[in-house]
Amino acid sequence: DDGCAAVVATRGRRRRRPADCGVLTFRPGTEASLLAHVRNDISSSSLPPSGGDGVVDSSAAAESVLRSVDDFCSERHWMMHVGPEKGGILRRELEGRLREVFPSSCSSKRRRSLVCVELGTYCGYSAVIITSTLAKASAEMAKAPAGPEEDSKEADMHLYTLEADPRNASVARDMLALSGMAEFATQIAVDVNHRGDAIDDVSDLIIGAARARRKEAEQVVADFVFIDHDKDAYLPDLLRMEKSGLIRRGTVVVADNVIFAGIGDYGDYVRKLEVEGVVATRTEMAGIEYGEEDKDGGPGTKDGMEITTYLRDPPSAPPLSLLP
Repeated sequence: DDGCAAVVATRGRRRRRPADCGVLTFRPGTEASLLAHVRNDISSSSLPPSGGDGVVDSSAAAESVLRSVDDFCSERHWMMHVGPEKGGILRRELEGRLREVFPSSCSSKRRRSLVCVELGTYCGYSAVIITSTLAKASAEMAKAPAGPEEDSKEADMHLYTLEADPRNASVARDMLALSGMAEFATQIAVDVNHRGDAIDDVSDLIIGAARARRKEAEQVVADFVFIDHDKDAYLPDLLRMEKSGLIRRGTVVVADNVIFAGIGDYGDYVRKLEVEGVVATRTEMAGIEYGEEDKDGGPGTKDGMEITTYLRDPPSAPPLSLLP
């Protein structure tokens, strides 16, 4: 290990992370060390079964994975996951979108699918948040009585998550499996050139993966998008998703690190769209993930998430009649 893990726990309180393992500290092998830590935590914990068959409750497993990651990042080594504070915002916004798409009561036939997109899987922390939220909603819908025009088919709620680093993608695959959420996610590899830029259009990758999974060529529209990848690619990839028709009226886009990373072009663009009546957007302030507290107990390093809801189709979106 790099020495950051060699910290003795103090009974009864959270141990302090070493100073040289703090915010914006990066060391090779940290992601692998995190996975080993989570595996050890999960294997030594006693998770409640979901029923008499002894199958582990997947929601409990997911929460255990998230807590284990939080402990590692707070006590051993900082990492760039979305973290618990902003993760709570992410979950809240997705739950709100779920309520819009699947209202509790409706006289007409309800939609039976929901598409989530994530740009930047990293180690799978936010993917676990998204998929566990989908799993909970899917289970609740399965228990509810069907409407007069509905069949018994379960709702198809799915996450398509993209990652350029194959090592991180491998860690994320194991994190999703440990959390019991692998069935709710499709991981998509992004090939990059020597400058680190994506070779393929992310929209093509997402649409292709969704059509292949569904085994049909219907239009693919993202209901919920989480952007947390290359900060220089936020705006270009948003524009690509708009132009492809992947983003439409109703799509909710949550972009992380807009304050800490100073992603001005992205913020300027969505605020321009707001002036034009295309979106409603706001910046929700928070602390940087796993940052130190200031002397008053607040976040020492400020960050924020831009939350944008499309009130109508973006201007560059193709007419539905022109989509394949």
